[in-house]
Amino acid sequence: MKRFFYVFTLILLCCTFVLTACGKKGLDDNPATDAQVSGNGGFAVVKGDYLYYTNGYDDKYTENYTTTSDNKFGSVTFGAIYRTKLSNGEVQYNEDGTLKSSQVVVSKLVGYEKGGFYIFGDYIYYGTPLMEKESSGTLRNDLVSFCRTKIDGTDTKEKLYVSTSAIDREDWKMYSVDGNVYLVVVEDGKNIVSVEINGKGKTSKKTLVENVASYALYEGNIDSDSTKYVYFTKELSESPYSGNQFGTVNFVTGSVENFRVSDTTYEVIALKNHKVYYSTSTPIMGSEEKEVVLKYQSIDTPFDTTQNNATVFGYSAYTEYAVASYNGDIVVMRNSSENMVVRVRGVLNSHAIEASSRIVGFVGDYLYYVNSSSKLRKVQITYDSNQEYVSEDAFEEEKEILTDVFDANGNNMYVFAKYTAENESTHYYLNKITGNSARFVGVFAPSHAPAPLDKDSEDMWIK
Repeated sequence: MKRFFYVFTLILLCCTFVLTACGKKGLDDNPATDAQVSGNGGFAVVKGDYLYYTNGYDDKYTENYTTTSDNKFGSVTFGAIYRTKLSNGEVQYNEDGTLKSSQVVVSKLVGYEKGGFYIFGDYIYYGTPLMEKESSGTLRNDLVSFCRTKIDGTDTKEKLYVSTSAIDREDWKMYSVDGNVYLVVVEDGKNIVSVEINGKGKTSKKTLVENVASYALYEGNIDSDSTKYVYFTKELSESPYSGNQFGTVNFVTGSVENFRVSDTTYEVIALKNHKVYYSTSTPIMGSEEKEVVLKYQSIDTPFDTTQNNATVFGYSAYTEYAVASYNGDIVVMRNSSENMVVRVRGVLNSHAIEASSRIVGFVGDYLYYVNSSSKLRKVQITYDSNQEYVSEDAFEEEKEILTDVFDANGNNMYVFAKYTAENESTHYYLNKITGNSARFVGVFAPSHAPAPLDKDSEDMWIK
């Protein structure tokens, strides 16, 4: 019976890949235009009663996408955007661990190192490899083509904007403001541009600021005028001061405001929870050393250049930071030592953490990090300055995951886990973490399906 179900499931997989990829009418039963959306900007987004997700992650896309005929709409399934219907907010599974239903929505490669997507209104906006050649004949699959497709899988408009440099996923975000969508891109790691996309898909580009030294794009929805700004720092070419320039630029209007320039050097750390998090480095009189102070201010009031209204949350330079989405006063910092420093209610506590660990981010009141063995760990951090921090494994069973790609959006945690096919090839597919359980979310390409279980096995085929 198990073997029959495995074969039957493979037949369904083939039908799903062929029928949904070739359909032109569009999908039925789509969420309402104003249905609630959560998770924008990652690899899994909920709109209404559907979870939209990237069906796998192609970690070898530069080897798999090598000609201009690759990545044509309708030809991609692995790494494409799919949807599955939820029941009471939960993913529905068959007995063998496969999804009860799933359909292709965007048949372009989105599950890759520069990918990610957003849903605004009736459209999905996403980044995908360009797949065009320069005049020299060089294929620029390292450039990102930003596109949109209607949530029923029709009305695709490609190349709304094409990056001019090989950008990373963290270097672009999208926002919805007054019926228009704004793509904010950091080109070449230093030049920030804004692309306005109206309801008809027409675009208008603004260069906001060039040659920035540090920057922060707002993490979250645009819910006030104060969240329409990018914060940045720039080096000073000619100035009597030894510090740098700290300022903001409105990505809608392009207006720039520069704060006071002095001997203080600023670095922007994060922009979320209606706060800007930054560091100041000021020369110590009579010494070659500088005093480093970590601070945050509300962005809903004019920036206080005197720093009198800033909240101090640290006195040292760190290499990693994480700010809790549920409370902006909870900040975790870490440097090259084996400790992480947790600030809760103004109290700093040092917590031993495994050597060479790397912070991933917060989901609810859990901080996730990857240890030196590439295992995902978590520690609960609540709004209690006297708590004892206890780290634990994120999974009940061991899974090998991509340790540099996570979707931690504040409410849910998704990772890409490795699966071995019957032909012994390996591929990464999405997993949703719930508690200490990681469950498969996807539709295997026929050649990616794992070997069937023994006919007497009582275990699930897919976990």
